[in-house]
Order: sequence, then structure tokens, then C-alpha cells
Amino acid sequence: MTRISIILPAHDEEQTIAATIRAFHAAMPGAELWVVNNKSTDNTDAIARQVISELGAKGGVIVEPRKGKGNAVRRAFHDIDADVYVLADADLTYPAARTADLIQPSLWPVGLGNCDGPAQCHDRRVGEALQLAVERGDLAPVARLVGV
Repeated sequence: MTRISIILPAHDEEQTIAATIRAFHAAMPGAELWVVNNKSTDNTDAIARQVISELGAKGGVIVEPRKGKGNAVRRAFHDIDADVYVLADADLTYPAARTADLIQPSLWPVGLGNCDGPAQCHDRRVGEALQLAVERGDLAPVARLVGV
């Protein structure tokens, strides 16, 4: 079974964290949900813990005492073991309902079609994901994924 972890770095997101967690849990109920509390001074941590518990979701809250999204992301990749990582903002900037569309190509087995090896298959999967996003007119998640 492929382990999917959704990582939500969060700094002072008490207004949006509950809705974000619920949206990602509804979209990907089998995925682990991880909120990385990044030195929040509000109730982000408590709300995240409560909602994850109420949903019975896998995952939890990780505390990163150093401020900065980079520190939160590094903490997540250090502490979380998964086959597929999804990094999203904790304020619903990106639609949770599109998560499966975004990661589907990365779940295809290596060796499909005319791939000569893992690197070529990866390039093909990324290309097909980009093509799908272009066809749907939704480039924001892909642009963020590839750093554009």
C-alpha cells in the first residue's frame, strides 16, 4: 500500500486550519495528515490536534520551534516517512479536491510505455501531469511543485 502524507506547514492559521484539515481528509481519507506547527502564537496547534482527533485521521501535529516555512518543511521530511509527500498551504490556497489528480502520475509503476529507466519514467509522469493541468487550466499547483 502506498503511504501518502499531506504536509501542512502552519504559522498562526487558527482561522483556516480546521477547514483545511477537513478538506484534505475528505479528498484523501486514506492519507496521513501532518500539520507542522511553525511557532504559532495563536490556537493553531490545539485546533489542528482537535480536528485530526475528531476525524480519526492518521497523522498528527509536529512542532517546529524555528520560525520559517523552510524549517517546517525540513522538519516534516525529517520526521515523516511516506512514499508520496503532498505539501500544501494551511489556508486552502490550493484546492484539496484536486490532490488526487496532482499525485496520480507519481503512483504509476515505473516501466510504463517507452520508459528506458526511472529518470525517463519520472520525466514522462511529470510531463503528463503538466499536460493534464494545462488541459484543465489549473497550473498553480504544478507551478509550485516545479518551482516556477
